[in-house]
Amino acid sequence: MPYERIPIHTNPLDLRTRRPYPVRVSFSKPSPPVSSPIRELRFADCDQLSELVSSGEVQFIQLGSGPCKASMMRIDLDGFYLLLTEVSNRTACHTASRKGVRVIHIPLRWSGSLHWNGRTLERSGVIVWGDSCDYCRVGGDVRTVALIIDEAAIRERIEIWAGSSHGLWDSLDGHMLADTPASRHFAEVIAWVVGLAARGSGSLGVPAVRAQLSERLLLALVNAVEAQGESLVVGPPIARDRTRIVRQMTDHLLAYPDRVVQLSDLCQLTGYSARSIAHACQTVLETSPMRYLKQLRLNQARILLREGTRDRTTVSECAYFAGFSHLGRFSADYRRMFGESPSQTLDRSM
Repeated sequence: MPYERIPIHTNPLDLRTRRPYPVRVSFSKPSPPVSSPIRELRFADCDQLSELVSSGEVQFIQLGSGPCKASMMRIDLDGFYLLLTEVSNRTACHTASRKGVRVIHIPLRWSGSLHWNGRTLERSGVIVWGDSCDYCRVGGDVRTVALIIDEAAIRERIEIWAGSSHGLWDSLDGHMLADTPASRHFAEVIAWVVGLAARGSGSLGVPAVRAQLSERLLLALVNAVEAQGESLVVGPPIARDRTRIVRQMTDHLLAYPDRVVQLSDLCQLTGYSARSIAHACQTVLETSPMRYLKQLRLNQARILLREGTRDRTTVSECAYFAGFSHLGRFSADYRRMFGESPSQTLDRSM
């Protein structure tokens, strides 16, 4: 039976003899690991969710009006991690391309309509992405699980377990898997692991347990893909042109928040006509280009206010840096968007 040495006193040295205190042999179980594979954010602003994602290129953008308290749980396993996200308001997730990363999403619950990269989803299921997860969630009360995995690792397991070609996986980018027993089993395994973490199970802190869970999850994913057969997916692929337009717009607006931008500037930037840009914003974001510009700048101002301090930061400075020239209209739009005044956000800052 394993044993560990436990000091009788908390101080390991006798200050008079400079020698360790006597020890006794105990047959108690080893101490649990200090670091936990589970991290959580509760009742946070939606932009704070990016803190639990490895890449710093992810930004959550609030689109709906009113308070938006979001929660996220991150579960680290071997070679990948899970993100359980809950958002109470309309939110877009802007993610820059991350080469070598595969993202699998499972929307679990939502109210109203749910649009994923310009496509309306009628049911829950497994969505397989390639090296980016640029998407938009429209509606409220959204609960989703994302599995973020190193693509090289999953390809290696495909060869070992299934012997299938990589072309099968490449063809899945941006598609939803067909509703098969194997895909439902994969979703059930995901829900089971999330349930373990939500209950605070100490077993997730044991490396051997995490390794077994990782293998079980990945094997279930491979089986779900292999079970697609001839009909690989349900539904059309992502409207890539529309999401590409929104991505280019967002990248530019985030890089130059204080610049005056007109619709003609967006046309020149993206290389698309004003009609195409308007259609992309309406399909992917359910808003107009200029309204999205204002929403994006309000989100940027909120980040500045939340990260500022009352003695060194002013509301006017944050407004001007985010591209607002009229402080009165900014305050009115800000209150309408977030359900509180800019000064209230600043007062709650660290």
